[in-house]
Amino acid sequence: MAEFGLVVAKGTGRVDELLGLAEGDTTLPDAAVLAAKVLGQQIDALGSALNDL
Repeated sequence: MAEFGLVVAKGTGRVDELLGLAEGDTTLPDAAVLAAKVLGQQIDALGSALNDL
């Protein structure tokens, strides 16, 4: 997202903030927004799997 000017602080706790910025930015290509959503879903799934362990 930084390539498109969307930057937030590092860390998995900031992913929701980045996703919100991506979804609200009408200048982003649809593929970039979709990629951000997929990565967010993967991080959520990994967090859930770690909690289960």
